Amino acid sequence: MPAVGPCPAGPAAGLPSAGLDAVGPIAGPAVFGPIAGASSAALEWPLIVHFFDVDQGDAILFQGEDFTILIDAGRHDRSDVVPHLERAGVDYIDLFIGTHPHADHIGQCAAVVRRFPVGEVWLSGETHTTLTFERCIDAILESEAGYREPRAGEAYQVGSARIEVLHPADLSGSPNNNSIVVRIVYGDVAFLMTGDAELEAELSMLERGHDVTADVLKLGHHGSRTSSSQVFLQAVQPALAVYSAGRDNSYGHPHWETLRTLEKLGITLFGTDVHGTVRVATDGRDLAVFVERVPEGLGAPYWTGPESPGAQPGAKPGAQSAADRAGEPVAGFVLAGGGSGGEPGAGSGGAAGADSRGDAGAGSNGNAGADSVAAAGAPSMIPVCAPPLVNLNTASVEELTRIVHVGPVLDARIVEARPFESVEDLLQVSGIGQARLADILTQGLACVEAP
Repeated sequence: MPAVGPCPAGPAAGLPSAGLDAVGPIAGPAVFGPIAGASSAALEWPLIVHFFDVDQGDAILFQGEDFTILIDAGRHDRSDVVPHLERAGVDYIDLFIGTHPHADHIGQCAAVVRRFPVGEVWLSGETHTTLTFERCIDAILESEAGYREPRAGEAYQVGSARIEVLHPADLSGSPNNNSIVVRIVYGDVAFLMTGDAELEAELSMLERGHDVTADVLKLGHHGSRTSSSQVFLQAVQPALAVYSAGRDNSYGHPHWETLRTLEKLGITLFGTDVHGTVRVATDGRDLAVFVERVPEGLGAPYWTGPESPGAQPGAKPGAQSAADRAGEPVAGFVLAGGGSGGEPGAGSGGAAGADSRGDAGAGSNGNAGADSVAAAGAPSMIPVCAPPLVNLNTASVEELTRIVHVGPVLDARIVEARPFESVEDLLQVSGIGQARLADILTQGLACVEAP
């Protein structure tokens, strides 16, 4: 029975280190278009990433031809993760990553580890005084799984997938900001999985110089305003983003500030509260998205191209009712001929990748995909920056003082530093650091709109 405790840096059993190499830019222009057949099964693709609908929690399965990786295990007050895995045909898990010890991420860890043989378990090293965390640890101890607490800069090969650990570098006592963040590269396609990492963690990753570019981004902290800062999203350059949240959840996730930033950057968005389980399929070059449900009144299948392949001339995709489509995988988005992955040593993705996404008529960073999502029912409730919110670019000195930490000195500095492109730009104001900015984002009053 393996002992659970810190492991030395280096390759874990069965997961040889590949070394951190630079990852190349997008291989060619990203072309958005329909895939062959609206009912094409996601199973026809060699890698399927399932963002399971587990209400207000996370559970994400990477199901490849030669590897299975589970990231997080849902809520403690539900029992849906094991059935999701069984329906997906899982019989062995090479790697289970519990990004952090909160009960909406490791809630069913014990059930998963006891139901399936697991090769290795990764936890952040942060502890929590809950029965959920204790049961998770007990289940790991009772299993034959290996154990590791990965740290930034490590890299592993699991089958044909390369896993780069971007966070944490060390522990600071904050479970969310010490979430395990991994960049999983399959062929030329990269996925960035962020747990509940917030602004502090995002800035730390950027300051350390990690390659965070990715085609698919799992939004941090369920789409909270405390995560997915504009500076981070601009560094990641995702073609699409996915968040996991419960319908009508009490937290208001995803927050409108996050949605507004995504819209501003032209990033295509899918959410489990809107679309149910979201499956992103790839062959290492192209991407397709299959969703469990499409909201009533919106056409499906929906495409980035003019009409679905195989349709009768002039026929509009969407003749089926939402009730008829319930549970049917729907192809909703395709990214062809690109990827933030690439061959090691090819150089880091950067402006070239961003420019590639903007070519071939797709719109900057994939606006064609963003348009299709708007038609498909992704959240579009992006409110204007108007009272009672405080517009950093136009608010009076008196109005600015409604923002937490802003007083007679900082309000004048904010006015002097105008204009702002995002709330995160407040970091340019002397006297506002990461901690104060995090409080401002949490409060949710500050917003930015062009003057």
